[in-house]
Amino acid sequence: MTEPVRHDPYAALRIPNYRRYVIGNTISMLGMQMAQTTIGWELYNRTHSALVLGLVGLMQVVPVLLLSLPAGHVADRVNRKTIILLGTAVAGLVYLVMGLSSLFSVHLIGVKPLVWLNGVLASLSGLFGETKVNFSDPHVPVMLLLLMVSGTVRSFMGPAKQSLLPLLVEPKCFANAVTWNSSMFETTAVIGPMLAGGTLALIGWLNPESPWLYSSMYFAQVMAQGIMLVLMSRIQLAKIVRLPQAMTLRSMLAGARFVFSHKVILGAMTLDMFAVLFGGATALLPVFAKDVLHVGALGLGALRAAPSLGAVTMALMLAHRPPMQNAGRNLLWAVAGFGLATIVFGLSTYFWLSLLMLVLCGALDNVSVVIRHTLVQLQTPDDMRGRVNAVNTMFIASSNEIGALESGITAAIGIAFLGTVFGPMAAVVFGGLGTIAVVSTVAVKWPQLRQIKRLH
Repeated sequence: MTEPVRHDPYAALRIPNYRRYVIGNTISMLGMQMAQTTIGWELYNRTHSALVLGLVGLMQVVPVLLLSLPAGHVADRVNRKTIILLGTAVAGLVYLVMGLSSLFSVHLIGVKPLVWLNGVLASLSGLFGETKVNFSDPHVPVMLLLLMVSGTVRSFMGPAKQSLLPLLVEPKCFANAVTWNSSMFETTAVIGPMLAGGTLALIGWLNPESPWLYSSMYFAQVMAQGIMLVLMSRIQLAKIVRLPQAMTLRSMLAGARFVFSHKVILGAMTLDMFAVLFGGATALLPVFAKDVLHVGALGLGALRAAPSLGAVTMALMLAHRPPMQNAGRNLLWAVAGFGLATIVFGLSTYFWLSLLMLVLCGALDNVSVVIRHTLVQLQTPDDMRGRVNAVNTMFIASSNEIGALESGITAAIGIAFLGTVFGPMAAVVFGGLGTIAVVSTVAVKWPQLRQIKRLH
């Protein structure tokens, strides 16, 4: 009688190349989480505009939607490690300029292009009924332009990073690698916002007028990108001969054709995109922290960290369990639960209940991430992974950043009609209801998704 094969929860972490990648990426993401928390808090405090929080997402998603398909082609034809190294260096430079702009924003007052851009922002804000806003700070348009550059970098980094992962581990360890990748990312999303919120609260308490209040977080991200560069440069990959291929429209659309011909992949991507697009409340957390729950910068850090606390807890549970059974059914139930928890968060005026619902949202979202990412990578041939992951990046960007824009617009309209408390609450509840409707639609449209059993 043969003994059952024991499940090794640390299989992927025993591989040196993967270990270097995940450590470097974890540090990079820690800096990113600190910076992203700071961006929302800084821009909302400078403008008092919920719409601007939505524009933060829009400025990052436009380049992703425009460039992901050619970026996918590049990821299938150029060394993926090289793409990541170049992207990391440019990202570090972007955050360096962010920090300098925040630190010396007073010297930008009167610069005519920035004055004009602030006028455009004020006009847009007025269209959505916002009145008590301030668009006189020259740093605001600078930040939005830099976020567009950041989105351009992301459009190339996304397909390259996702396509690199299968080259670092064996197929039998891939689901474990995805789980640990998600776990490390979510760990940074717990620690990063808390560090940012605590640091912002401390500096603000010591000296509310300190020019380093926000810029220190951006400079921390610059250092994190430097560490990522060092560790990525030490990864050794087997040489892969890639046949040259012209960047034609047909070549760039090959990934989209592959996705639309594989109903399980299409269903999983669509479910994630529309569920998060409607149900994501992250963009509005600065509004909830300041105007609904009245918990300040430290409370914002806790709110930003809560979904990731739930996600990392779930990721660790999944890593220590055998491969998931009934993956398709679990995916649908997890996303439906995500929508329900979002509704309760939107209705809550109690800080503890809001935190609990965000923790639950993160835990359920992690189930979706692990299942979807494993399905996409293992069912896609390596010479197509860059282009397929480019489509996946477009789906993710649409859900996150366009979702942030949707949240910002609905909140701005809600505030105009219902006030600063009930307006954001109504926007989040509406999104949660939309998520549950999406789950029902996908379950009927793609029954193949419900029938998935084990992830191989």
